[in-house]
Amino acid sequence: GPAIVAACRKDRRRAIAAAMLDAFADAGIEARAYQTRIGRGATVLADHER
Repeated sequence: GPAIVAACRKDRRRAIAAAMLDAFADAGIEARAYQTRIGRGATVLADHER
């Protein structure tokens, strides 16, 4: 189904997830929130590391 991602700082995750769930509930839409962290990005491996 549809998905929404909110990239935010660690100290704001819980509050933002709660606000999003409240907004969906107000619209009569069942929703779940999963908290994760933003990755460090891509890593380029040298030929001998593959």
